[in-house]
Amino acid sequence: MAQLQQTAAEARQAIAEAAVEVREGATPNEKREDSRVALEQGDMARAQQARLARANGDLGLLDGFAPSGSHLGSVVEVDCHRAARPVDA
Repeated sequence: MAQLQQTAAEARQAIAEAAVEVREGATPNEKREDSRVALEQGDMARAQQARLARANGDLGLLDGFAPSGSHLGSVVEVDCHRAARPVDA
C-alpha cells in the first residue's frame, strides 16, 4: 500500500512539474517556433494523470478490502467474480 501511495505522490509531483514547464519552460518566441515541446509536455502530463488515476483506483480497492473471518496473517483467496474469503487451513 505504501508503494501505491508513493506512486500516487510521484505522479502528482510529475503533473505539477509538467504544468510549470508548459507555462514557464520556453519564451513566447520559442513556443511559437517549436510547439512540439508543449505537445510533449502535455502528453507527459496526461500520462502522469493516468498513472495517478490507476494508483488511486488501486488504493481505493485496497481500502475496501476486508474479507470477513480473516485476521492478520490469514491466507485469503481472491476471485474477481466472487467476494474474497479466508482459505481454510
